[in-house]
Amino acid sequence: EEAHYYELAAIYYYQKNCTKTIETYQEIEKRFGFSPELSLQKQEVFMVCQKPQEALAEAEKLSATFPDE
Repeated sequence: EEAHYYELAAIYYYQKNCTKTIETYQEIEKRFGFSPELSLQKQEVFMVCQKPQEALAEAEKLSATFPDE
């Protein structure tokens, strides 16, 4: 089921639908938990969509959650 959400996010991403891509990633996080891979993907989308503040906030969240990595 998780893979379905990632595929859906990829479709939205290739359609350049930033809002739907991020919403899908947020749904993944809500249902399956936070992960470094998901966070990096969200950061990339935020940067592509010209939302550097959101990308920075996501990077800070990742750093706070996994301080040793």
